[in-house]
Amino acid sequence: MKQLFLFAFLSIYLVSCNKYDMPRVPDPPKYGTITFNEVPNDLSTTTIASNTNLKTLYVYSVICAPFGSGMQTRIFAWNGYYGAECRTMTMNIQGGATSFPLENNSVSIVYSKGLVNYNFALIDYNSSPPKTNKDYIPPFALTKSEFTQSTSAFFPINFSQFDVFGAAENRKIKANIPSMTIGFDVLENIAIDIQSFGGVLTSGSKCMTFDVDGKPCGSFDNQPFVAVGESSKPGISSLKATFNPDERNPLVSVNFDFVHHSSRLAYTGPVGKYDLSDGTGYTEIKITAEDQNGVVYREQKGKGFVRVFHEKPWTLLVSFPTNTIFPGEFLMEFEAELVSDSGTKMTITNGNAFYTILQ
Repeated sequence: MKQLFLFAFLSIYLVSCNKYDMPRVPDPPKYGTITFNEVPNDLSTTTIASNTNLKTLYVYSVICAPFGSGMQTRIFAWNGYYGAECRTMTMNIQGGATSFPLENNSVSIVYSKGLVNYNFALIDYNSSPPKTNKDYIPPFALTKSEFTQSTSAFFPINFSQFDVFGAAENRKIKANIPSMTIGFDVLENIAIDIQSFGGVLTSGSKCMTFDVDGKPCGSFDNQPFVAVGESSKPGISSLKATFNPDERNPLVSVNFDFVHHSSRLAYTGPVGKYDLSDGTGYTEIKITAEDQNGVVYREQKGKGFVRVFHEKPWTLLVSFPTNTIFPGEFLMEFEAELVSDSGTKMTITNGNAFYTILQ
């Protein structure tokens, strides 16, 4: 009887381990979901219903910011699986500076499935997997070559709700789409249900986005400025972005200065100057922003944070007669309450930046 019980236990254990190529990330974010029935477009299938599968993608990132002459909302949803079970969907939705049309005739959608290689996340966790969803960032900078199938197309979508202005926790996007053919798949009964905005950038372009007092600001446009560092040292010393002073942006520039003392890096932690308890020195994160009227705002100690998710090391190509140093990459999020010399305050939330590092 004992041997029979052990055999049954091992059978259940092995079946549970082999259910998926890789385990799904626990505790998906609560921004919203995109659900649909996936119907493979396979002529050899005798009945469509036999191959219909309900899929739920969790929204890991939904960000609105100026882009070109208008605004854009970018959505990244993922089911949290790797390997053959992986499903992702990216949406780029155009809008105006003050409103988004419910009837949008050109929504860019990329639907991808079945990663060939799941080691694609552009994140460095020092070889340690994340313990909780709080410490995890979904894959970004995905390329089509990494999927067995990845298709992009434009679709007309009539949204029942599209609120992208105001506090991020109150922004909502809703739509129901009867059917959509994309690549080799037919997606049916698609339901977009986004209850709030947030997450980290899923774009590889050099850009900075954030909210100022609940208003989407920054820019998805490729920034002319880059993060500045030293190839002989880890970390960066400064990061700056500039923006067009128009109705979409109260700020014309945002600048981060990272002051590294001793061997400590300052690019993750609370803003301001802090003594280190072990006596090795202190660390400092400075934030400076300038508005359209030339008023300068600065960080207040402890009222904000910077978190770097990824800093790709410098790449040194040893050659003759000179060595070549290739720039790395830098992905971070930030929040801060800034104050001017006159005491005026502004609050920056949902801050994201992705930049290349130059010497």
